[in-house]
Amino acid sequence: MEKHFSEEQIVRILKEAESAGTAGEVIHKHNISEQTFYRWKQKYAGMEAPSSGAVTLSHYLLLGLLTLLNVFNIVDRQLLSSFANFIVPDLGLTNTQFGLLTGLLFMVFYSFMALIMGALADMYHRPRLISAAVFLWSVCTAASGAARGFVSLAIPRMLIGVGESTLSPAAIAMLADKFPAVKRGFASGFYYIGVSVGFRGDQGAGDAADVGQWSGRRLCRDNSLPPVSAGY
Repeated sequence: MEKHFSEEQIVRILKEAESAGTAGEVIHKHNISEQTFYRWKQKYAGMEAPSSGAVTLSHYLLLGLLTLLNVFNIVDRQLLSSFANFIVPDLGLTNTQFGLLTGLLFMVFYSFMALIMGALADMYHRPRLISAAVFLWSVCTAASGAARGFVSLAIPRMLIGVGESTLSPAAIAMLADKFPAVKRGFASGFYYIGVSVGFRGDQGAGDAADVGQWSGRRLCRDNSLPPVSAGY
């Protein structure tokens, strides 16, 4: 027969599981069933333990790191559009193909996988999930530099959507865990500043390319680079 736990004890157990990154050890430690644990999680996941109201420097550093990753996320997502004038002729893309690369192919994978990654963020260690996502989209962005045509650019582009769709669900869940209810609005707002900063940084990169009369072909020829690496 399972021991009776107070609401305060339940919230502390859930926080302990969140810190450990796995529920198995906590379930065994407190001698509770998996069904009981996940029932508690559904009911009490949004509640704070009484001692968790203090926000420390480490919490703000985490917020800054997640915001910076959000900036990189947006910049990485939009670079293809910013350098369209150079990439399209270099790879001989049609308007339809480029529209697929920047629109349908990316957004279908991004939107669909965001649902799955959001569910995974509720079940698995969120920092590790974010680390895997950043690694995936970084590798795929690098792979885009070796593209020679539509297909070789489309495949990593779709996988970039998978990686980038993981960040916000996991990041917002982490911030909700670390910040008390009275400060979550600030934390969420600060995190989404990264969207505006990322878009502006990406526009700046495109403007710099236009002002400097940069030529993708010439840069690649002079440095023996694959065509898209100059603009991606």
